[in-house]
Amino acid sequence: MGDDKLLSFRYQMRIDTFSDVKVSMEKYKSAVFKFGGYEWTLVIHPNGNKSKNVTDHISFYLALEKTVPLGSEVHANFRLLLLDQYLPRNHCFEIEGCFHPSKHECGVDKFILFKALDDYLAEGSCTFGVEVISVREQKTGKGECLSIIEGSPTVTHKWKIDQLSSKLKQERIDSDIFTAGTRRWKIELHPKGTDVGKETHLSVYLALADPVTTCAPNSRVYADITVRIMDDKAKHELFTGKDSLWFSASSPKRRWSTFISLDDLDKLKKRLHDKDICFVKVDINVVEAEVQVLP
Repeated sequence: MGDDKLLSFRYQMRIDTFSDVKVSMEKYKSAVFKFGGYEWTLVIHPNGNKSKNVTDHISFYLALEKTVPLGSEVHANFRLLLLDQYLPRNHCFEIEGCFHPSKHECGVDKFILFKALDDYLAEGSCTFGVEVISVREQKTGKGECLSIIEGSPTVTHKWKIDQLSSKLKQERIDSDIFTAGTRRWKIELHPKGTDVGKETHLSVYLALADPVTTCAPNSRVYADITVRIMDDKAKHELFTGKDSLWFSASSPKRRWSTFISLDDLDKLKKRLHDKDICFVKVDINVVEAEVQVLP
């Protein structure tokens, strides 16, 4: 449960010559004020919030100045006010707002019609305000923050497989190790297939060669990958697979379980019978990322 903080607080924002403000600006944000341990502002759209397709009302919001941490929400019970400067009445909306990392404003898109504002003007000026009733922070779970550390140019690695027909009888064939970004990689071919491709397809894996020693617990690697099976001269593509995948110490391998059907693989062997050679070519573009898991 969160901690309720009962408050008796009101912040007011007087706008002189509102008609001039309406002509000169699309949005006005008040000075920062504090309550409940947070910094806030009032945000007014004199001509309506165009991002919400509002055209005939003033839009009015309470905004948190700092982003709410991942895994948290801030609940605020408050009233948005337009004060009547002659009569003991206010134009008022009471709101139970929920602020979270992707929502820093709560309020009313259609606060008051343009033509109704005239009843609240005194010599062209008006006063907006907020009255806070309570603020409560609540933990909703955990979260993570992704930061991109470094990108790298595309690397092309070409792997020649000699004695193809005999090697395709093995359970697994590994390429030599190559470098892309700051990581070392290898390609694995599984001629008898794995997972949903077992006994029906040749499966292809791209794997981090030494994930335990090179991947910190909070680091991940994003890679755009193209794998091609090519002929004996590495000139013609026979089979191609593309994907964008994440790698980490806990997920060091990613696969195409159904890369080539065994029927197509037999046709490939017959086509390359004289040379008994093929090439596997991989293009890989790596982006290093760090993921901070938040409590």
